[in-house]
Amino acid sequence: LRAEQTRSVGDLKDRQNSENEVVNRNYLDFFPSVNLNFAATEDHNWSISANRRINRPAYQRLNPFQILLNQFFYSQGNPFLLPEYATAMTVEHTFKNTLSSSFTYS
Repeated sequence: LRAEQTRSVGDLKDRQNSENEVVNRNYLDFFPSVNLNFAATEDHNWSISANRRINRPAYQRLNPFQILLNQFFYSQGNPFLLPEYATAMTVEHTFKNTLSSSFTYS
């Protein structure tokens, strides 16, 4: 089991300082991971696993400033993007330590 505490504050100001926005993040997340193995017989082995993970946006996707790519295009991030959470579960069967099959749900 892994736990992460996130605390961050971003103060967004425009050039004229007419509108200020604050991006405030304060949360605690848990990321469990479980793996169970079972030898049913000498020829058949089973494995069940489950986990949860977090995928955070890259810095450039969060950066609110405009970055000129060329004379026609610019890039600008969204500071209000949230991370993506993924949960995966897998059931695996191995026959005689040579043939393996699995089913994964994510």
